Amino acid sequence: MDLRFRRRLRPIASLILVFFSWFCIEPWNYALAAQAAPKPKAASSKQPKSASQKFEASLRATKDLIEDLDRKVADDKDITLTLGSLKAHRQIIEAADADILAEFAATETKLINKKLPAVILERHRKALADYKANTTQGCLAWHRSTQAGAEKGQSRS
Repeated sequence: MDLRFRRRLRPIASLILVFFSWFCIEPWNYALAAQAAPKPKAASSKQPKSASQKFEASLRATKDLIEDLDRKVADDKDITLTLGSLKAHRQIIEAADADILAEFAATETKLINKKLPAVILERHRKALADYKANTTQGCLAWHRSTQAGAEKGQSRS
């Protein structure tokens, strides 16, 4: 018995085919696909906006440059471009550092004006002290590595 030719099964098969096609084609998504695609925000994501984001991005780049500098010194390669990049990043870090310290001061005045508990103010001051200590430690490490790189570069000449 061939089921393709049975009269009762044809309407059922065609109904299943219609619903199967409906769900496979998904016409309710056409309106969404027809809308204009939103413009990418690649330009805004590439450049950090706040001082802390600039500071962080420059710090990461500085860390990579210092590692590159160490490899170049070990391989006895030219390091002048790397030192120039490090100096540029140091200027960015110093500028962002001043902005971050200003943000800390503004936050402290807000905390004082809102008359929040002393515990919160102490946490803020501790965070500021930790930030200053880490910044000082990072500057010392940067200074040591650039001095070593400069001495190695001078000894090569």
